[in-house]
Amino acid sequence: MSTLQTTADFLEHNGYTVIRCGSLAKAMESFALDHAHIDRIVTDLNMNPRGLPPALIDKTDNTRLTGWMFLLHSVYDEPKNDRIKTVVYSDFVGLLKEHMESIEETRDKEHDHERKVFAAVKLLTKSSVIDKDRKLMELLK
Repeated sequence: MSTLQTTADFLEHNGYTVIRCGSLAKAMESFALDHAHIDRIVTDLNMNPRGLPPALIDKTDNTRLTGWMFLLHSVYDEPKNDRIKTVVYSDFVGLLKEHMESIEETRDKEHDHERKVFAAVKLLTKSSVIDKDRKLMELLK
């Protein structure tokens, strides 16, 4: 059973309504159509890049940060969406942290939005947490 399936089943069992998106294109479409009713997002970082503009695909580190591009350019592109709680649940959390450390070293203003989003999201590494379900519930509250 996939991580998407088990995580979605767990969240539904705990009272959440879940929109399952097995691809980045589906996530972007679902968010565009229903963003007013979405108050929590759990996303992986490594997603099929189909649907991302080529300029953004170039920033995904061989598609390992496509979920990050989704958050930056589809979810947190408008201040009204700052209310959404997000958990990045991925084996590539370390790669995202390295990416953000390299941005911190530059101090470029052009990365202010990315810094703000990174400060707002919660990170959960799939492979390193013993009680993933309990931790996920804590991060979503």
